[in-house]
Amino acid sequence: MMLPLGRRLAIDIGDVRTGVAISDVTGMLASPYATVSGEDYISKLAAIVKSEEVVVVYVGLPLHLSGTEGAAAAKVRVEVGKLRQELGDLVWLRLLDERLTTKSANSKLTPNQAKPNRSNIDQLAAVEILDFALNSERLNNELAGYESNS
Repeated sequence: MMLPLGRRLAIDIGDVRTGVAISDVTGMLASPYATVSGEDYISKLAAIVKSEEVVVVYVGLPLHLSGTEGAAAAKVRVEVGKLRQELGDLVWLRLLDERLTTKSANSKLTPNQAKPNRSNIDQLAAVEILDFALNSERLNNELAGYESNS
């Protein structure tokens, strides 16, 4: 499979907020983009995908350390189904193991920050997901993760 050209988006779905990261057009650099929340956050995500001309969306799937899925993963799968309904076949929608991304994002915050901003952590967790996906694409010459079945 030939990799699609264009921007990639990573989404870290949380209970309160959803962190978003985006790549440059070449798919080389992942950057924090936004934190979205509210009942209409799925439509906000779809609007970002369309306005930024994203071709691949990576969604972090929270697995247990053992690799099994629990309640959090089930919630993400439901939300991915809603996102798929909003986007149709406009983009590739991929699920990606996100174990330890929030911990990794926390470790990258500057030590002199008295109290980390939750929005920043959510965005940095999305950057971690996207960095992993972009590196995987470069190494394997295929999309990272797996297609959502939603």
